[in-house]
Amino acid sequence: MGHLSTFFNTEIQDSGFLSAIGDFGLTPVRYLFNGNKVLIKKDEQDNSTIEVHHVESFYHEKYHYSKSTAELESSTASMLKCIGMIIGLVPGFFLCIFKAFAYFSADTREDHRVAKLHFTPFDMTLGSKEAPAADKAALKLLFKEEKNKNKKLHRPVKTLTIHGNGFLSYGSSDRINKLNPEKVILAGIMIAKYEYENKHDDYILVELEKTKWQVINSATTDDAPTTLEEAQEFTPPRKGWFTFDRWRVLIEIPKPAAAT
Repeated sequence: MGHLSTFFNTEIQDSGFLSAIGDFGLTPVRYLFNGNKVLIKKDEQDNSTIEVHHVESFYHEKYHYSKSTAELESSTASMLKCIGMIIGLVPGFFLCIFKAFAYFSADTREDHRVAKLHFTPFDMTLGSKEAPAADKAALKLLFKEEKNKNKKLHRPVKTLTIHGNGFLSYGSSDRINKLNPEKVILAGIMIAKYEYENKHDDYILVELEKTKWQVINSATTDDAPTTLEEAQEFTPPRKGWFTFDRWRVLIEIPKPAAAT
């Protein structure tokens, strides 16, 4: 998310009187352009950031809470509201000058920086080439450590890279679902393909089928990446000729030479 989107399309709770007036005027913008409401929890002692949460400002269902806290709830959307927001779009823009004045405050600028960082995806790596995960217990521990590192800002994951020793098989989709990355790279890890009564058990392939991810490897794709560097540079294909939406992809990198 860019600075302009954070300013115009994001309401930061409890960010001051001037910001509140500006955000009120920008309500039609958030309604029409799928804006967000952000809650920044701070330490009362030194005013440092403890946690950051967000929720869509408006949602078609009656109750819709943030995935990370029940303290943030979306407002309801309706056809009548939509008409009112369209009428109030231009007049509301005049009030955003109050939000601009609020940025003379260092605290407001810091809230803006934290909110922008909260929405900015980052790459997460579990293990490394030199110290890959040897078993499922080690992998579980790596997930836990990275989750704790990201707990404060709740930032989205862009690319999740998992390093295995070449013999590790991975099948659980639970943790990957929670991280919701755009791309997953399995380096030296095999996807578990167990079946029970002709149906997949609770393994990652089930989730891939449900959410329509694409698996990228030498068996499915002619120009599939064969190295970690190629996988990191790989751009997921678009879902069709007439859309800019791209597939979420899971890329399997061949086992390291030492493991073959």
